[in-house]
Amino acid sequence: MPASDGADLLAELDVLAPEGRVWAAFQSRRPVAFAAAGELDGALWLSALGVDRSLRGRGVARSLLAAAIGYGQWAYYPALLTDARRLSAWARRL
Repeated sequence: MPASDGADLLAELDVLAPEGRVWAAFQSRRPVAFAAAGELDGALWLSALGVDRSLRGRGVARSLLAAAIGYGQWAYYPALLTDARRLSAWARRL
């Protein structure tokens, strides 16, 4: 994935947030992690997942993923899809 100034991610979040498909974690009122999902071929598509480097390894991503899975179950999506390469590219830039 080419380098980005974050504009493409912000555009994606602008679309997904009103649909209730963006989850975030905060520490001292500061956002430290987020997940975003859309729809792809009738399944829930986890399009972004990122955690501040200082909080990695503490279960924050696992909690956000659980929230996305819970939403998918609530909305009766048959599957949660993702592209690990794409998520890794986002994570490296955080």
